[in-house]
Formats: sequence, C-alpha cells, structure tokens
Amino acid sequence: MLYNRGNRRSYDNWYQTYGCDGWDYNSILPYFIRSENNTSPKIMQENPGYHGTNGPMGVSPMPHPDPMLFEFQKQMNSFGIPTIDINGENQLGTMIYELTVNKGTRCSTGNSYIDPNPYPNNLHIMANSFK
Repeated sequence: MLYNRGNRRSYDNWYQTYGCDGWDYNSILPYFIRSENNTSPKIMQENPGYHGTNGPMGVSPMPHPDPMLFEFQKQMNSFGIPTIDINGENQLGTMIYELTVNKGTRCSTGNSYIDPNPYPNNLHIMANSFK
C-alpha cells in the first residue's frame, strides 16, 4: 500500500453523505499522525501538522529513486502541476512518493499493530464474518 491517506473530500463525503460520524478528515487526521513514524526531516518541516514521528508505521523517502521520476516530475511542473506532499494539506500535485518501510522491512498494519500485540488474548480476528 502506498501510504497516501486519500483525498480529504472522500472522508468528508463519508461523513456528510452516509452519516459516518467520526470519519470526516479532521476527525481521523490525528489517528494518521499517531500511526506514522516519518523519517523525512523535509516532510516534517514542511507539513508538521500532517505527520507524526512516534507511531509504529515507518514512512520514509525512497533511498534511490529512479532519475526518470525526477524528469517526470519536472515535466509535470512545467505544466503547472506543483510538487507537493501528497499526505499534506493539498493532495493535488506530484511527489516522489514515500515508502512504508521500517528498518529495511516493509511496514504494514499487520506487522505494526497485530504482530507486536502484547495482549494477544484481547484480539480476535474473524475472517468472512459479518458479526
């Protein structure tokens, strides 16, 4: 999963259209911040209200992005599409995406939250269940 939180309008739409209380963007943003351990000083400096550094989900820049990505980004900029933090205030633009990696290992919700659970008796996973 690319760690893009999605579009602010999508969450707000769930709240407004379907009555999903607590699912508007401003309500869930603190949970995204608490879950994240972003290691990019640049991202943290540019968007401190949208990122966290103490959560279990490792998020880091690509160590060696393909130079073609930078060429593509320059071309997008020439069309007026800005370089942004896709997980910041504005999600419309271009960015060399970050990876969900922690200490060289792919980071997922499973190995961030479920595997290290110190209370395994309080977690019950039921597949194909509507209970």
